[in-house]
Amino acid sequence: MKFLNLSAIFMISVFFWSNMAAAQNADPPLSPVKLIFIHHSTGGNWLADPNTDGPYGGLGTALKNNNYYVSATNYGWGIDSIGDRTDIPAWPEWFTGSSSSSILSDLYTETDQNFLEYGAWTRLDSDPGGENLIIMFKSCFPNSDLSGSPDDLPALEPNDWEKSVSNAKAVYKKILTYFETRQDKLFIVITAPPLRESEYEAKTQTPEQRAANARAFNKWLVNEWLEGYLHKNVAVFDYFNILTHADNHHRIVDNNIEHYTSPQSGNFAFYPSDDSHPSTAGHEKAAAEYVPMLNYFYNNWKNQAGDIVPGNINGSADGKIDLADAVMALQVCAGINVSGLVLAADIKNDKKIGLEEAVYALKTASSLPSTTELIQPSDLQYMGAFTLPDSGDRPLTFAYGGNAMTFNPAGDTANTDQYPGSLFVMGHDRIAWELPTGNQVAEINIPAPVISDNVSELNQAEFIQEFQNVAQGYFTNAEEIVRTGMQYLNITATGPKIHLVWGCHFEPEPPTGTHAWFGTNLSSPGFQGTWFIGNQSFYSVTGYLFEIPALWADQHVNGRYLGTGRFRDGGWSGMGPALFAYRDWTDSGSPAPPGTRLEETVLLKYQDSQTSEDIVNCLKGYQHPDEWEGVAWIKSPAGKTGVLAAGTKATGNKYWYGWVNPAGPEYPCIEQELLGTFTLCRNADGTPCPGEDLTECQGHNDYRGWWSSSFNARFIFYNPDDLAKSASGEINSWEPQPYAKVDIDEHLFLNPANVEPDMLGTGVQRRQRIGPVTYDHTNNILYVMEMFADEAKPVVHVWKMN
Repeated sequence: MKFLNLSAIFMISVFFWSNMAAAQNADPPLSPVKLIFIHHSTGGNWLADPNTDGPYGGLGTALKNNNYYVSATNYGWGIDSIGDRTDIPAWPEWFTGSSSSSILSDLYTETDQNFLEYGAWTRLDSDPGGENLIIMFKSCFPNSDLSGSPDDLPALEPNDWEKSVSNAKAVYKKILTYFETRQDKLFIVITAPPLRESEYEAKTQTPEQRAANARAFNKWLVNEWLEGYLHKNVAVFDYFNILTHADNHHRIVDNNIEHYTSPQSGNFAFYPSDDSHPSTAGHEKAAAEYVPMLNYFYNNWKNQAGDIVPGNINGSADGKIDLADAVMALQVCAGINVSGLVLAADIKNDKKIGLEEAVYALKTASSLPSTTELIQPSDLQYMGAFTLPDSGDRPLTFAYGGNAMTFNPAGDTANTDQYPGSLFVMGHDRIAWELPTGNQVAEINIPAPVISDNVSELNQAEFIQEFQNVAQGYFTNAEEIVRTGMQYLNITATGPKIHLVWGCHFEPEPPTGTHAWFGTNLSSPGFQGTWFIGNQSFYSVTGYLFEIPALWADQHVNGRYLGTGRFRDGGWSGMGPALFAYRDWTDSGSPAPPGTRLEETVLLKYQDSQTSEDIVNCLKGYQHPDEWEGVAWIKSPAGKTGVLAAGTKATGNKYWYGWVNPAGPEYPCIEQELLGTFTLCRNADGTPCPGEDLTECQGHNDYRGWWSSSFNARFIFYNPDDLAKSASGEINSWEPQPYAKVDIDEHLFLNPANVEPDMLGTGVQRRQRIGPVTYDHTNNILYVMEMFADEAKPVVHVWKMN
């Protein structure tokens, strides 16, 4: 009795620990995700819709309702009918065998459902395009007849015939070496269902012993197989456990994982039909528990996928790029098979590892070790938001404005709270041929931010200086969809100045200067300029400004304390944010003569789409509808640092040039008249969409442009050491990649008044979520503009660095 009590306490402890391990995101994907299921009869029944011919589980419809586009293999499928062979010993043939490359190529592109006689099931109406991203695979119930002992160690090498604990463990250790190379795929093991006791053949070991071996092996898969595995692209769902007792579970409860085996559970089929095939009740229970688990597996994997470090091709946990990566790349070049290769860590986004990766790793490994301690998303504490004041009608309003903002440490000197200083903010944009007096600048104080879901509960800023048309008479041929940025800078040579960048949707003819400065007294601005940034593309330099720390600038970019850049949708500026260092004053502190092409240092410049349409040498996860609207060089009180870029990131499974499709965000709607001029629609991985997507939908609105099936407001973080290497020419300007990212939508209001829904998009397709950012370097406070949050006006969100 004492032993039983201790066992019960142990089971409760395991259950409690599992429940408390981590809160999980079980929300379905926002856009359709392609999934393929390798199975036979049991899997077919599990997928099947309700019918009168056999057991069913409704899994196919449940997956459809959670935004998965599901295909399947079955008996007779594939090269040499590989679909016939799904026993555990056969998995190396699929994933690591001599024909695996061809088998997997067919598997990743398979789109048929392959029902056979096991029951039909519905799926999403439209194929979202691209390869299958999720691979589910399952052996059938004969694989729950395992010989050996529960604690047997894996065999040194698996064989292709033996159903034993040691061989099964060896098989899964073997195929894990392949899964590690494909961080772009999510592999989900479905444990084999249990056998009825009566269906075990007579052997030396009893049915109870062999069923107990199956239980032990499946527990090993769930709890031990992935120990030490550094990635999140492999997961296990314990189908066996669910089908061996009514109280057994593998599911999400209150946003936590519950993997529980009742003390009363046996190891035989608890939900049999006429044989070991699970009954409808068993299948439906399994479907109900599996789908939220799948959502968690997917979200967990997707969140890690953006954190793969380019060049870290051996997948080391610390993300370090070293000589081991270079050696591995050279082995690949020499045709040597290597294990642990992470294809997603390629540096050109072409999913190939070769000589360029080897050279990159050698360059990185030969550099002096970094002494920079990097700021992390967890160092940012959200403080709340505040609203902007208003003077009246346009252009003296922040409505349809807020596209440039900069912090003034010398402003609002009477303020003694923890938010000193002031903000210079631009008002309503100029409109070509309609509102030439737009983009006026005002100065406001900074009230205490408030955390609230209701804009009306926020504190409102007050004017320190009313709107003034500081750029009157300038940029008069650049008024169509204006892009602007401002940066306050006070150095001894010039005194306090507000530096300005001005661009628009299309470069004006003839070209005019894009950069200028003016004074902090808005009624007497003393405007100076305009200047060009070297011979850089208009589209790469006309979006935002930021301050570069003086010590860093003196060391790496010849005292150029200002940073500028832009991201122009469609990749015209480069496929990711662009960053350049410059200065617009002479050694004496006077402004450069108007029309000067200022010397610049390239810090970050990805491949642009006007030079090459290929999606290469770009930001990882790049899409043409991306929006990067602001940059700030930030630091924490402890001295951590990083370069933050903020914007609205396209994150959908597809992106296209055209319109929002009234049928739903997962469906492209391209401008058919442009077919053949450039690639109008792409999958998230950059490959072209299938032909059926290249149509213009009916009933679309008039807001044409680049769209994605979903967007997120996002901060990405760059390592200043990488930018220093780019500045010195040690690495290419397209090689730096973010070391971290964080989505901030949970803090946003997201257009509660539903202003301009056709222009901005709605729901997951809402564009233009956030605008400029600015930074208080003394108090380590980040200010971020959210567009169209207070009806047509923006609001300012506040983060503090800890």
